[in-house]
Amino acid sequence: MLSGENIRLNAKKDISIAGGILSAKNDVDLNAKVGEIMLGLLDIYIERDTFQISVLVYHINPIGFGEAMKELINVKNMSYLKKSVEDAIALSLSEYKRDVEKCNFFKLTKYKTWNKFFNAHYVIGITYEKEKNLYTITVPERDKKTKSFGNTVSGFEFKIKREDFDSQFDGIIKKIMDNLEEYQS
Repeated sequence: MLSGENIRLNAKKDISIAGGILSAKNDVDLNAKVGEIMLGLLDIYIERDTFQISVLVYHINPIGFGEAMKELINVKNMSYLKKSVEDAIALSLSEYKRDVEKCNFFKLTKYKTWNKFFNAHYVIGITYEKEKNLYTITVPERDKKTKSFGNTVSGFEFKIKREDFDSQFDGIIKKIMDNLEEYQS
C-alpha cells in the first residue's frame, strides 16, 4: 500500500526508478506511514535511434507492489501522446489493488533484457495522485555504468494540477524532449 509521507523503497533485486516508482526490474515494495494514496503510474519510453514513443502502464497490486501491466503501448506520434497518457493513467487507476497478470515487458521487446532495453531508450516518468488531482512528470538520470535510471534530474520535476494538464502538458514534454539526450545519454 502507498501511504502518506516518508515513502521508502525496499527491493530484493536491482531496481531502476523513473516517475517515482517506475521501471522496476522486479516488484518494488512501497511502504509508508499514514493514509492511503491512490496513484496512476506510467513511463514514456523513447527509442534513442528512431524516437518511437511507447507507454508502459503500471498498477499497484493488492499487497502494495508497483507492477508493469501488459506490454508497451506504441504511440503513433507526439500529437497522440497526451491522450495516450490520460488513457494509461485511467487504466492504471482502474486496476488499483487488483490482481493483474504479471508482465515482464522487456522479454516482449526485441531487446529481451532490461539492461539492453534501458540502454536503447530515454524515459519520462509520470505519476498521478488521484486524491490531489496532481500529475508529476519527471526525468530520471541515467546511471552511466548500468544504463538504468535513478534520481530525478534537478529542474526536471514538473507538478501539474488536473485542470492545467491540457494547457501545460505539451510545453513540458517539449522542454523534456529537448533535453533528454543531455541527461540520459
